[in-house]
Amino acid sequence: MHRSLEIQLRIVFNRFADTLPNKQMKQVAWLLKNVLLPLTPFLVGALIRFVQAGKFSWECLSVTELAFSMALMFLILTSSTTKIQDAALKNSLNSGFNFSVVVFIALFAVGLFLEADIQVSLQDFFATATSKLNASQPLSLSDLPSAIARDQGIVARIRFITMSLSALSIILAVVVGIKYELMDS
Repeated sequence: MHRSLEIQLRIVFNRFADTLPNKQMKQVAWLLKNVLLPLTPFLVGALIRFVQAGKFSWECLSVTELAFSMALMFLILTSSTTKIQDAALKNSLNSGFNFSVVVFIALFAVGLFLEADIQVSLQDFFATATSKLNASQPLSLSDLPSAIARDQGIVARIRFITMSLSALSIILAVVVGIKYELMDS
């Protein structure tokens, strides 16, 4: 059954590929390799959380997965500049791509730290709540660390920044790919 699905997908892709001129086919392949492939961890993670939650919310979108995927996209984009003959242009594009890698890795690290901090705070809260409940002591929401709310607020801001930068970066990558004919490689 798995094999037949693979064959059917190949037939559909080949029919789609036959309808496109050679240049457009190269552009589609470039977009798949340089944009969609690096975004796969983010898209798969969002899909899993969406299916698990049963509804879409911004929490389905992981800031760490997106930042890591964008850093990966810019790393892959640096390999697209190999066919550029103008050394200054090639160096400028590579510098911009490498700077973007650093920015997105920094966002990845900050997001990962905040998510880990939230998990530790929740574990501490549950340990305190369990001990209070076992001792028949009252439990209040004031026992919930304010660090969790603070960290979640920061994560929401980091998510907005990462989403905005990612959207602009994807558009920029496609524009640069078209303008400097990186898609023809």
